[in-house]
Amino acid sequence: MKFRFKQGIFLALLATMMIPFPVIMIPQFLVFSQIGWIDTLLPLIVPAMLGNVFMLFFFTAIFEWRFRRID
Repeated sequence: MKFRFKQGIFLALLATMMIPFPVIMIPQFLVFSQIGWIDTLLPLIVPAMLGNVFMLFFFTAIFEWRFRRID
């Protein structure tokens, strides 16, 4: 898997993984309250459907390992 800006995107993903959750928690709550998702299950369902950074990191590692073994 070779494409332009691959390393930059990977570093951005790693940087977002290093942000502690308490720093993200209050802005995330404010966004959810502005779009009317408070007291609903949408804040639990929608982010899970879109995936998270940890899963993208693991999928990247698995695909890199798998394609190296095929070559």
